[in-house]
Amino acid sequence: MPPTTVPAAPPARHQVGPAAAFAAIMVVASLMQFGIGALSPFLTAEFDLSRSQLGIVTSAYYLAAALLSPVMGHWVGALGARRAMLLTVAFATAGATILAASTTLAAVVIAVVVAGSAAATANPATNLAIAGRPRPHAVLIGVKQSGVQAAALLTGISLPAIALATDWRYAVLATAGASLLALPAIRAAGPTPRNPPPVSATGPDRPTRTPPLLRLAVFSALMGGGMATINTYLVLYAHERIGLGAGLAGALLAAVGLCAVISRIIVTLVVERTTDAERSGLRMLRLMALVGALAIGLVLAGIRVGPVALWAGAAVIGLTAAAFNSVAMFVVIRTVRGRDVARSSGRIQGSFFAGLFLSPPIFGILVDVSGDYTVGWLWTVACFLCAAGVLTRSRRHRGQRQSPVPAPAG
Repeated sequence: MPPTTVPAAPPARHQVGPAAAFAAIMVVASLMQFGIGALSPFLTAEFDLSRSQLGIVTSAYYLAAALLSPVMGHWVGALGARRAMLLTVAFATAGATILAASTTLAAVVIAVVVAGSAAATANPATNLAIAGRPRPHAVLIGVKQSGVQAAALLTGISLPAIALATDWRYAVLATAGASLLALPAIRAAGPTPRNPPPVSATGPDRPTRTPPLLRLAVFSALMGGGMATINTYLVLYAHERIGLGAGLAGALLAAVGLCAVISRIIVTLVVERTTDAERSGLRMLRLMALVGALAIGLVLAGIRVGPVALWAGAAVIGLTAAAFNSVAMFVVIRTVRGRDVARSSGRIQGSFFAGLFLSPPIFGILVDVSGDYTVGWLWTVACFLCAAGVLTRSRRHRGQRQSPVPAPAG
C-alpha cells in the first residue's frame, strides 16, 4: 500500500492548463533576453554599438536579473505564486514598451533592467506553484522550462522578420503585446498555494538529502557564462563571419530554442524515472556541459565548412547546454521543501544570471581586441568545461566521503 503522505498524481489532462500557464510565464520573462540577440544587427546599426557595447547592454539585463533573483525569491514566498506571475507580466510588458520608445543608449539600458526584473521573478514563482502540486513534477518542470527556449524560437523566427518588414521598434512592441496574452493563462494554472507543504519523495522513511545548492549555483553561473555568449553573439557571428542574412542568422537562435524545447521536456522525464533522480540529474548536467563545449567546435568550423556546421552546432547546443536549466530546477524542487523552493530557485537563478551578466562583455572585448571570433568562442568552451569540472570534482569528493571504512581484523 503506498504511503498516505504522498499526494496522488493528478490525471494528465489536469496538468495541461498549469503546464501551459507556467510555460507562458517563462516565455514572457525571456522575450527580452533573446530579443536583444535576435535584433542585434538592427540595434548595433541604430545606436552605433560596438560588440563590447552590445555586450554591456545585454549585461545590464542580466545584472538586474542576478541581483533581484534572490530578493524576488524571498518576496515570492510571501506574495504567493499567482501574484508573482502577474508581476512578471507587468515587468516584461513595461520593459518592452520602454525599449520600443528608446532614442538613447541610456533608455535602452533602463528598458532591459526593467525586463530583467521579470526574469528574476518568473522562476521562483513558477517553481513555487509546481512544488505545491502533487507529483510527478517532471512534465510540469520540463514544459515550464521549455518556455525559455520557446522564447528563443519565437524571437529568432519572428523579430528579425518583423524588423525587416517594418521597423525593429514594431518588433519590440510585438513582444509587449505577446506578454499581455499570458494573463488569461495564469487563470488556467488553477490554485497556487502560498506555502506548499513539504512532500516526501517515496514516503516518510526516506531520509532528506542535503540539496547540492552550492555546486548547482557555481555550475549555473558557469553555464550562464557560456550561454550568454551564444544568446548575444551567435546571430551576429553568423551574419558577419559566415555571411548569412539577418533573417536567416536570426533563425539560428530559433534552432537552438526549438531543440532546447524538446530536450528540456524529454531529459527531465528521463532523469525523474531513474532510481536516484537527484544524483542522476547531477550526472546529466555534467554531460550537458561537456557536449555543449564540443558543439562550439561546430560553430567555429562554420567558417571553413560553411553554414551546415553552424546549424549542426546550434542544434547540439539546444539539445544540451541550452536545456540544462530544467534539470537544475528539477533537482531544486526535489530536494528543497516548502516555500524554501522559491528562495532556493532565486539563488540558483541569480547565479545563472550572474554568469549571463559577466560573460558578454568579456566575449565582446576578446573579439574587438583580437579581431577574431575564435578567441571569444574559446571563452565559451572554457565556461562549459569548468562547469563540468565543478560537478565532476564534487562527485569524486562525495565518493571518497562515502567509501566504506574497512572493519578491523578479527
